[in-house]
Amino acid sequence: MAYDNTSGRLEITLEAAADLSSSQYLFVKTDANGKVNLCTAITDRPIGVLQNQPTSGQAAAVMVVGCTLIVTDAALEEHNIIGPAADSKANKKIPGSDTNEYMSGTMLTATGGAGEIGTAVINCASPSYLAA
Repeated sequence: MAYDNTSGRLEITLEAAADLSSSQYLFVKTDANGKVNLCTAITDRPIGVLQNQPTSGQAAAVMVVGCTLIVTDAALEEHNIIGPAADSKANKKIPGSDTNEYMSGTMLTATGGAGEIGTAVINCASPSYLAA
């Protein structure tokens, strides 16, 4: 069962670059103007996980470090290392294989398939490449 924990979180507020009203709990990045938009490639460096549902120009609440709900792009297990998929959802990352992708967190709960919400602890303040 997914859960959220608001203690010990680092959350920032930035302007939404697009309509993100259906993008809550997805990985986001900043664009060249410092605005928030969805991660659109598995190699994107995420700034965090979107916590609200802003439209273009509104305040986007982005959780950078801490425990959060997150939408997955496939079935994931507890302790899987995750980062953004091309659809902004959480994707399993494999050390030694996905070396040009960012390790952004760890799943705390399992999910049964694509589009499900799980719980993860993330650190997008200083995500690292998955080393061999």
